[in-house]
Amino acid sequence: LLGHGVALGDLLQVGEELASGTLIKPFDIDVASGAYWLVARNLSDLAEPAKAFADWIRSEFAVTRGAA
Repeated sequence: LLGHGVALGDLLQVGEELASGTLIKPFDIDVASGAYWLVARNLSDLAEPAKAFADWIRSEFAVTRGAA
């Protein structure tokens, strides 16, 4: 789109792009999107790739919450 377009995105996912100016927020409006859930019967029973993903996603949300 050669620099033109509109996107709807979660602030947790596009925070870095907003901070760097890659994306702009044209209106001072936020819409509550609800909650995110990471569900597993037992994290210790997960395969290593799934454990790595769970650890990564939790750390990403922790960092984002700290920056918000």
